Amino acid sequence: MSRMYILVRKDLPKTWIPVQASHAVAEYLMWAEEEKKVNGWGNGVMVILAVENESDLNWWYDQLSQLDKDTDRFMESYPKPHYTALACILDKEQKNILKDLELIS
Repeated sequence: MSRMYILVRKDLPKTWIPVQASHAVAEYLMWAEEEKKVNGWGNGVMVILAVENESDLNWWYDQLSQLDKDTDRFMESYPKPHYTALACILDKEQKNILKDLELIS
């Protein structure tokens, strides 16, 4: 079974982190439906990991996209447009890609 990984910026206010993670999941699911992606997640395991900042988040987005991993980012519009989180689906063999990121608990 695949897992959903959510990468959230840890430079955001702490109260924003769960909200932005939720937005990233919703954004991913809307994108997957639009693209007719069968993602294999099935509302299973979700892992939330921290990235340093927007630059780091964008780097991860580019890396996952280049590896042809289904991924989508969420752009927050307040106080100005900026990416805050991304969601992607990885199977058990692929999870090592993210092994050095910190788990948010």
